[in-house]
Amino acid sequence: MAEHDYLNLHDFLRRLREKEPDRLNPEMTVFIFLIDEILSMAYDTYKETIKSFENGITLDDYYLLMERKCIFTRTYHRDLLKKLFQSGVLY
Repeated sequence: MAEHDYLNLHDFLRRLREKEPDRLNPEMTVFIFLIDEILSMAYDTYKETIKSFENGITLDDYYLLMERKCIFTRTYHRDLLKKLFQSGVLY
């Protein structure tokens, strides 16, 4: 299991201060090809996002879930979800 959501820079820097860098495990990364950009995110974040929406989660509940799990910020996810909905990845 992955130790770190590497796109969370604040947490990553904290972990670098607390652990030796060679003890941090890399995570699997997902690349989503949209019409005008390529998104990348940690696999766990991708899996949680897709799974949550497949199960019918509301946007407000999704934002609360991500905040509770300390995965990014509300602003990041608002922009991410907008792109995923506009491109048809989520519906």
